[in-house]
Parts: sequence; C-alpha cells; structure tokens
Amino acid sequence: IRLWGIEDTSRNKIIGSDEECVWSLCISRDDSFIISGSEDGTIRLWGIEDTSRNKIIGSDEECVWSLCISRDDSFIISGSEDGTIRLWGI
Repeated sequence: IRLWGIEDTSRNKIIGSDEECVWSLCISRDDSFIISGSEDGTIRLWGIEDTSRNKIIGSDEECVWSLCISRDDSFIISGSEDGTIRLWGI
C-alpha cells in the first residue's frame, strides 16, 4: 500500500504490504490510519505515521469489495463478495 502526496511528494511512502490483492481502502478522518480489504477476506489496519498500530482487524469469508469507517473512527463496515455486510470494531 503506497501513500502518495498530491501537493507534497515528500510524503510519498510505502505504508505496508499485503499478501493478497487489495480490493478496497478507506482512510480515517484524522488521516492517522488506513483500512484495507483483500482478496483473501483479510481486513487490516495500517498506521500512517505510527506503524505499531498495524494489525489484522478480522477475516471475512470472501473477497472484501468495500469498506467504510464510522464518523468517530471506532468501527468499520465491510461488504464482501458473498453478499454479506459486517460491522467490525477498531
């Protein structure tokens, strides 16, 4: 997962690497972390500045097609290839 600075290219960096294809991404409101959804159903949290926050949040049965973070950054909603919608605590 790469972070690209639009106006400040000095912010360009690699945040992390997933074992499978990443199908969905969502960034927190405070820009402190990114959530990714992968082909293998894994949902991960990636700290942008603080990599000690990196962790697996959960694993879905199928590919994660969509993600959304709540307004208070306390939970996420995932939509998967199998048609399920799940709620995950961060």
